[in-house]
Amino acid sequence: MKKEDIHFGDWLRMFAGDVPPGFYWEVVLRIAIIYLLLMVSMRLIGKRMASQLSRR
Repeated sequence: MKKEDIHFGDWLRMFAGDVPPGFYWEVVLRIAIIYLLLMVSMRLIGKRMASQLSRR
């Protein structure tokens, strides 16, 4: 990309760029996997911490 092609406020270039459409599916898939892993781990850790805080 040439310096003359870069303009401030060019939203299409900033968010889409020059990548193939398959790349976006890969990004969505990676985000979904990471989100699911984080949600499962937070639920497991939350249950473990709640059991340790009980008065037994």
